[in-house]
Amino acid sequence: MLFSKSVEYALRAVAWLAAHAESSDDPRRPIPAPATQIAAATQIPSRFLSDILQALARGGVVDSQRGPKGGFILSRPADQVYVLDIVRIIDPIHRVGSCPLTGAAHHDQLCPLHQMLDDALAQIETVFARTRLADLTCLELGIKPPDGRTTASDAAAPSRRGRSPRASARHGGRGR
Repeated sequence: MLFSKSVEYALRAVAWLAAHAESSDDPRRPIPAPATQIAAATQIPSRFLSDILQALARGGVVDSQRGPKGGFILSRPADQVYVLDIVRIIDPIHRVGSCPLTGAAHHDQLCPLHQMLDDALAQIETVFARTRLADLTCLELGIKPPDGRTTASDAAAPSRRGRSPRASARHGGRGR
């Protein structure tokens, strides 16, 4: 896998928090969600989620509130949080800065192999830099939204898991 489980868990958690905020009576003032609720809804082990949420709080993506009605909320609207923000906080993408191979051809620039790998990582960074948290929905991620809402088409759509990228593309990236 290209990305760590921690990145996957962080993205699940913040996508759920974004949906949680939308389900609030006033999305500008969402009700904090306890870590136990987030863990249960996103199927993230509690012991990992706690560390991830703390890192996201230190990175300015989520705010935490203590007390009996405490929990976590996004620190800014979901359309102002980018996937790359989250990846950089949890497990940054390490670009290829120098060629690890020896020889004259590898000193001043990357060899063709390592240049290709770096180019691929650059493309991933570009996609993550332009993908907002608001672009990701809980239903698309297979996570039950906080309010349990679904539409008839959402309920009838097959899971995208296990579908090949070509099959997903044939269906516009969505379930049927």
